[in-house]
Amino acid sequence: MKTILLNTKILLLVSVVSFFSISCEKETNNTPEETATTENVAKVPEIIYSNVTIQGNNGKFISSENGQAPMTCNRTVADTWETFQLVRTTVNGYKIRGNNGKYVRVDESTGSNVSPDVAPLYCDADRKDAMTFWISRYPRPSGKYFISKYKVARYLTSENGERPMNLNRTEIDTWEEFTITNFDPHNN
Repeated sequence: MKTILLNTKILLLVSVVSFFSISCEKETNNTPEETATTENVAKVPEIIYSNVTIQGNNGKFISSENGQAPMTCNRTVADTWETFQLVRTTVNGYKIRGNNGKYVRVDESTGSNVSPDVAPLYCDADRKDAMTFWISRYPRPSGKYFISKYKVARYLTSENGERPMNLNRTEIDTWEEFTITNFDPHNN
């Protein structure tokens, strides 16, 4: 009798787990490439932070350059090209969308002798081709943020506004510190 009861409980548990596994699956329109890159990432509700500006250590703002040139951190005023949306797609993972409706990507077409880490950023990609960034508050008391490749210790640098922005830093220093307005991931 105990064996039958135990088998019934196991069967019931398997049925419940199967039911929840099937009913909790969410249909997505992801391509196989997107699915492969997001497979082991915690699912979170998408949150969009609008009218975001990102200011470098030099006091200047990042510009999308309207997708027509590499992104820079050299604008003294935050106007249309310096206003972004941060689209949260995973825990601390964000895609950056510019005023032109396009997303930020790394330009890997600059030649085979150029590492993707030093290739410039452009704001001209469709969402599926966009890079996911990790945005986190700087560990120092400054309260500033650092931005890196998602799950890779390659940090976005302002290049002090003197060159196109890229992800070639392996450590955080002043050129990798950013002030971000209209963004508070801890107050959702």
